[in-house]
Amino acid sequence: LHKHRVNDVYDSEINNYCNRPWPSLDIFVPVSFGYTGKYSWRNNEFDRFFLRSFMLFWPLAVSNTSLNILVDIESQQDPHFLALKKLVVTKVVPKVPGGAKFTFNHPSTYYRKGADRQQLLMFWGDNFTSSEYVGFADADTVFVTYIDREDLFEDGKPVVNARSGAHCCDVWALMPQGTFLATGLLEPMRCMSYFPVIIKTSHLKEIRDFISRQHHNRSFNDIFYENITAFSYYSQFNIMCTYLFHYHKEDYKWYVHTETPMWDGVNPAPLQGQDGNLSTLFTPSMYLPKPRVATHARYRGKNDPKIVKYTEVLNFLFQRGVCMSPPFPRTEKVCDETQQTVREGYFDEMHKFEYFDMTQIKYNNTPEMLQHEFLMRYERIKNCSHDWPKEEMKRIMIPINDMRED
Repeated sequence: LHKHRVNDVYDSEINNYCNRPWPSLDIFVPVSFGYTGKYSWRNNEFDRFFLRSFMLFWPLAVSNTSLNILVDIESQQDPHFLALKKLVVTKVVPKVPGGAKFTFNHPSTYYRKGADRQQLLMFWGDNFTSSEYVGFADADTVFVTYIDREDLFEDGKPVVNARSGAHCCDVWALMPQGTFLATGLLEPMRCMSYFPVIIKTSHLKEIRDFISRQHHNRSFNDIFYENITAFSYYSQFNIMCTYLFHYHKEDYKWYVHTETPMWDGVNPAPLQGQDGNLSTLFTPSMYLPKPRVATHARYRGKNDPKIVKYTEVLNFLFQRGVCMSPPFPRTEKVCDETQQTVREGYFDEMHKFEYFDMTQIKYNNTPEMLQHEFLMRYERIKNCSHDWPKEEMKRIMIPINDMRED
């Protein structure tokens, strides 16, 4: 009897942890259509990458999460949109307790190209949701593991999983100038470095109002068109994070992974618009590693097999994520057969984003810190259960050699 009581207490503790309440979160994904030629595959990137991985790994039953798919109103009759609409209505809406919906946005004169339109919409994200938090993601976001609340929120605060350091020789070296042009603040970090980027919804209006005041109280949309997009090199996430780091630092949990650990902020000189005052900018805890739960399909890595081209590579990425997701131990034969490869690849996947791979940073005790945080996450989630979708599992939990391109 005593043994049963101990087990009951243990099971209760597991359930209390794994089913603890989430903040209300609306995942906000702009989706575009109308691609032609060599880019025509992008018409299906949302359902192929984001939606498949979201439905596979997101804890839909316990998270207080809704899905908001933003579509250009001109695409209402696009055949790719109509196919997606049918898929979402029949397969997604019934399985997302928080709700899934399409929101249409109208064209305007405040952007110069499609990417500008998407970024402008994100600045106005509070117009499209009533949730406490909005989580931004691109259509080609791929979740790579079971999502635990503490992956996204720590101490009730959204996690910022940024990168910093000396940077050279590509368009990202110009982005701090765009941030400074918009805000008048030096950019401390790059926040186009993880998904989803979660912002307290009420802070979006603050960001717009602050930028407006910095530009003599002109309208935000005018500033966006005449100043920000005219310069061209900017990131909405960098601009948001810069404001939040200066004025709402205590409302977020900050991680700043440096790509150049030896940089002193002086030599080489900071980029124009970049804050190089490292002695006071970041606390030691901000440099601790934080595994990422998603990758960016189109920029997954220079030397990685292209998941945008080969479906079997994407399927193996999903299989690896399932094998390293709770509850443990996994009983699937494919997990046993490739255990070492799966573990190493999964570890690497969670510590890189786009072309930055933190596992290649050998400075000080960084490798040991990565392993420690990775194992801490394992201990945190190892007893949680997850409702794995049966049809998807049949598709991906097969031997690698049996996978084929769709």
